Parts: sequence; C-alpha cells; structure tokens
Amino acid sequence: MNEALAGIAARPTLLEWLLAEGWASRFDRPTLSRAAAYAEERTVKDVEWIELVSTGELIVTASVQGTRRKPYETSVVFLESKGRWSVETDCTCPVGTGCKHAAAAQVGLLGSRRDRAHAQQ
Repeated sequence: MNEALAGIAARPTLLEWLLAEGWASRFDRPTLSRAAAYAEERTVKDVEWIELVSTGELIVTASVQGTRRKPYETSVVFLESKGRWSVETDCTCPVGTGCKHAAAAQVGLLGSRRDRAHAQQ
C-alpha cells in the first residue's frame, strides 16, 4: 500500500473519534463533569445534527436547560482537516464557548446516535 493510501486508512471517522472521546480534550475536567451531570439529568433536548458533505463538517445543535429559566442554545461544529478532527463551540450562556452546555450537547449527540442504532436493530 502506498503512503497516501496508508494515511487515508489511518484516519479515524468522526464517529470513531467521538466514541474514543477525542472531543473531550477540548474541555477541562470540571466542565466535563458538569456536562455529564446535565446529560444524566436529561437536560439536553432537541439534539439535531447536519452533515455538510461538501466541507466534511458536522454541525450539532441542542437546547440545554441550565440554571436559568430559558434553555441555552448551543452549537458544536466538528471539522476535519488533514486527517485530524477539531471542535468549535458556541452557546448563548455567559461563558459562550467551551462551556458545559456544549459538552453536554456532545454527550447528548452520542446518546441519541446510540439510541437510534439500538432502535434500528
């Protein structure tokens, strides 16, 4: 196998990267801990994702009920460049980016994808 093909074969898919928790490196431990609690409490709602085939991006949006009355709207964009995935986040909470709501949305995405996979079996 030539080097170009070997490089392609070694690249993880987004799902492989997510399941290996590559996305978690974007957040500190306290944020991940709070995000896990939000997901367990089922405060993550309306998780949707759009895959942009032309750019290789995956955009995830969700509503996350925080401490305020109105849920926060958060978005997560997964980008692939040269075989590596990165994450960009945005949220209506005061933190704005890299927050527990965005991390909770990613946990919610994984949960909703697993739920759908089990439902199809």
